[in-house]
Amino acid sequence: MEIRQGRQNSWKFGHGRRNFTPKQIEKFKTSPEYYLEFVKAVEEQINGRFPMMLKDSESQAQAFKLLSIYMTALLGNDKHLCKALIPSFAVGCRRLTPGPGYLESLTKENVRVVTENIARIVPTGIEIATGDVAEVDSLICATVFDLSFRPRFSVIGRKGNLQDLWTENLPRAYMSCAVHDSPIISCSSAPTAPSATAVKASGY
Repeated sequence: MEIRQGRQNSWKFGHGRRNFTPKQIEKFKTSPEYYLEFVKAVEEQINGRFPMMLKDSESQAQAFKLLSIYMTALLGNDKHLCKALIPSFAVGCRRLTPGPGYLESLTKENVRVVTENIARIVPTGIEIATGDVAEVDSLICATVFDLSFRPRFSVIGRKGNLQDLWTENLPRAYMSCAVHDSPIISCSSAPTAPSATAVKASGY
């Protein structure tokens, strides 16, 4: 059972895991030129998707349409699941997530997706706002995610610790790499960075 209370949706896209054959792995090892060509091809493919992140662009509209069709198919055209899980916001507003097998699992007979609010926890499970009690053997709460841009370590700049400054104020960074009054730190994925893309890889 999955209970989605106050949880934001995200766009899911096809990204199955690829296993290379022993022959391919050996060629990667023995031919640096071939490996570099392969890596650059992957980089070009990923970077080529960036236009769909541009607001109100034709690429974004096309991505919205195709991802909606893709997710609807994986959810078995279930109207309840589609309404609960397919985003209404534009592609690129949140990071795209692969999640292979996730949407399909929600259509199984032994899975129930609850979208109503939780009223209270009862001895046998969870009572939802409708008064219905969803009986469960165990309850796993996945609610406390730290989504802030606070550094995990102290960064002492001209006006104090960046951990405190970015807790008390909106995190900001110039061109997603330089932080005002903190010249000792340079970021690769600071606030406002399009971290869902592989643009950074172009420098390597």
